[in-house]
Amino acid sequence: MYFKSCDVRSPGGALFELAWTVPEGWAKDKPADAIGQTLVFPPWFSERQAEMEAGLGVHR
Repeated sequence: MYFKSCDVRSPGGALFELAWTVPEGWAKDKPADAIGQTLVFPPWFSERQAEMEAGLGVHR
């Protein structure tokens, strides 16, 4: 949602992720001064958001 990425595995087995931002970057869905104030999950994790927040120790 905020960047595109490509995973590449080296011949030795190391996995690298190449990532670059989309034109709007992190300010795609909120004002730039609000970035980092909330935890955001992509839509495909919406059904598991509460489970993942609990695992991270997030209290609402």
